[in-house]
Amino acid sequence: MADFVQKSERNEEAVGVLNKSSFYDQAIHCSYYACLQFIMYFNIKTGIDEASTKQAVAESKKRGLGSNVAYINLMLGFLSRKTPHLFKKVSRDVNKLKILRTEADYSEKMLSRTESEEASRLAKNVKLELKEVIKI
Repeated sequence: MADFVQKSERNEEAVGVLNKSSFYDQAIHCSYYACLQFIMYFNIKTGIDEASTKQAVAESKKRGLGSNVAYINLMLGFLSRKTPHLFKKVSRDVNKLKILRTEADYSEKMLSRTESEEASRLAKNVKLELKEVIKI
C-alpha cells in the first residue's frame, strides 16, 4: 500500500526534473500517474477491497475503457457518498488532468511549460484533497 505513495512521490519528483529539461509532455504524463497512484492508495485506505477493485477494472475493460477509469470512478464514488462537497472539485480537477495527459500522450502537439505546470498543480490539489479525507 505504501508503495503507491512512494511511486506517486517519485512521479512528482520526476515532474520537476522533466520540466527543467523542457520535457513538458513527459512531465504531464508523470503528474497524471502521480495522481492516479495516490488515488489507488486512497481507494485501499478507504476500504475498497481488492475484489471490488478487480471487478470494477474488469467492467471498465469490457466497456473499452482502461483500468485508470475504474480506479478514478471508485474514488469518485466514495467522495460522492462520504464527502459530496469535495466530489465536484476533485472530479473537475481529475478530468482536466486526464485531458492534459491524453493530449500529452496521444496528440502530435508539443505541450508547453504552462500546461505542464497546470497538470502538476491539478495533481497536487487532488492529492491534498484526498489526504484531507483520509487524514494523512
